[in-house]
Amino acid sequence: MPNGESKNWIRFLVTLESFYILHGKWPTVVHLYPFFIKELQEKLTGRDFQRLQP
Repeated sequence: MPNGESKNWIRFLVTLESFYILHGKWPTVVHLYPFFIKELQEKLTGRDFQRLQP
């Protein structure tokens, strides 16, 4: 990506924002592929990643 961000990260954000626009609420559960979960662990701080866990 031109700004250095991961394509997967950008797609993830677009998907979440689109869901919110269509349904008026944020999803409560998101199913992700294992490779993207690993990418999120690398991108987020440990504390922020733990906040995403159920």
